[in-house]
Amino acid sequence: MLLHDLPEDVLICIVKAAAHAYVHGGGRWAGGLVLLSVCRTWRRLAMPLVYGGVYIHHSDDPDIDPGPGPGAAEARLVTNADLVAAAGAVRLVRYVQLSVSCTADPLRGLDRILGALEGMARQWPGARKAALDIHYAEIPSPAEAAPHGAAVQLAARRLSGLLPGVQRLIIEGHPAPAVRALCGHLASAYAAQLRSLDTKLAVELLEGQVLCCLTALAIDFSSSDGAGSAKACLVPRIATGALESLSLAGIPSYDVWLAFRDSQRPDEAVFASLRHLNISYGFGVFGDAEAAVPRDFRLVFPSLTRLTVKSVYRYCPVVANGVFPARLELLDAECSATICKLLGRIKLAAIGRAAVSVICDDTDFSSVFPVVSHTAAVTAAGAAAAKLVVISGRLDVRAVDVAWPAITTLQVLASTSLRAMLTVISRAPMLRELMIHDLTLDGAAAHVGMPPLADHKHSPLPPFDSSITHVVLSYRRYLFPAESAVMVVMYLALRLRSLRRMTAWHVSPEAIADFVDAYKPLYPHLEGIVFDFEDVGHFF
Repeated sequence: MLLHDLPEDVLICIVKAAAHAYVHGGGRWAGGLVLLSVCRTWRRLAMPLVYGGVYIHHSDDPDIDPGPGPGAAEARLVTNADLVAAAGAVRLVRYVQLSVSCTADPLRGLDRILGALEGMARQWPGARKAALDIHYAEIPSPAEAAPHGAAVQLAARRLSGLLPGVQRLIIEGHPAPAVRALCGHLASAYAAQLRSLDTKLAVELLEGQVLCCLTALAIDFSSSDGAGSAKACLVPRIATGALESLSLAGIPSYDVWLAFRDSQRPDEAVFASLRHLNISYGFGVFGDAEAAVPRDFRLVFPSLTRLTVKSVYRYCPVVANGVFPARLELLDAECSATICKLLGRIKLAAIGRAAVSVICDDTDFSSVFPVVSHTAAVTAAGAAAAKLVVISGRLDVRAVDVAWPAITTLQVLASTSLRAMLTVISRAPMLRELMIHDLTLDGAAAHVGMPPLADHKHSPLPPFDSSITHVVLSYRRYLFPAESAVMVVMYLALRLRSLRRMTAWHVSPEAIADFVDAYKPLYPHLEGIVFDFEDVGHFF
């Protein structure tokens, strides 16, 4: 099959993937022009991707953005607008990216960009998306970068006037006062029409302004100054009824949810149309979490289909106070055992896909089993993935000799006895990946000792009732002999017939190679196992 014979939807995916690195990327953009030369079909599909985005970049700092070589101008302006015009593709422009890298006043660099924009923006009546990215070599102090009200207002007015059709706004950069003020004025200028706002800065709208048409809001608080402060946790005023997608990353304060409450019903926030919710909390979120959000304050999500909760370890108002529909297309959670138990209160009736990752110690990991079991039970067949990470203590056989739910991945940073590992394998039939960081090898011969090779011809080792495909093992070589570790690797390789990869530290590759050569006539599955003894540090 030739390229032009592929279905058009497949071709569009290929062209998008190939064009992604060029459309948004400064001087590399011209490389995307090769996509136009493959064939007529590719040219037709690639034109909106290659010429659909215009960038204008200003830099006066060689450390942030070095010039092309000796003799380069102290400040430079780079754009692909002329190439877009020369190709007769101005009608295709939908996205305008403005970026400033500076060592001094960012408004000066932005002023130069706006000057260039004035001569060409009228050619792009179809532009609906704008991105503003302002970076300093060093973050100025508030005294050095105090916003000049008139200049900020003028810059916001000029930009919104030159790009009047913008419905999607992306804001990035350093959280200096001047930049924050500019972003607030700009969002306010588009308040009546903005449908999507994606920002890494705290955006404070002008008095009385509300984003009434917003359907997608994404805020990354991790870039804000003063994490945990009221300034860092600013949320623009929005009409929650129209919101369909909400992403809050690195939330620095639990009371951020109070910003969404209904003016008529202050004891709840209703997200009537919200379908996708993605949240994560920043490190160092302290204080009385439950006092920050009253117990009777409700977060109502009647239309939610996808819930992603990451890096939540102490408290989560969404999980504790949320009201959810009975069915979700996706549940993706990375949390502590405490939050996992809270998650159990939701009592979902059906889940399309589930991925639950729980971080706990050896004293509380069994408490998450009811939630994991319920999640697996209501998830579509074959679509559940539950990962358990045990981070401290000692995992012995008494701790794991229980009924295991559908755990698919187990990662143990705690010290783990050999007998406990074998018990887990026998009690967790859905396990796919087993990673043990500190395996103790006491009594290895008693647990994993094997008869001579000749005896295997008449009495081969029975396989485990297991689905494990990948095992990662590490032990303290100054406490245990390497021969014991080799014995464990050999034993698992023979009994785990589903195994496809074995990764182990401080195990002799030569010994394992000899073992495979000797045993593969009796255990043919050994040929399908990849043994890796180089470095497993990146697994932990």
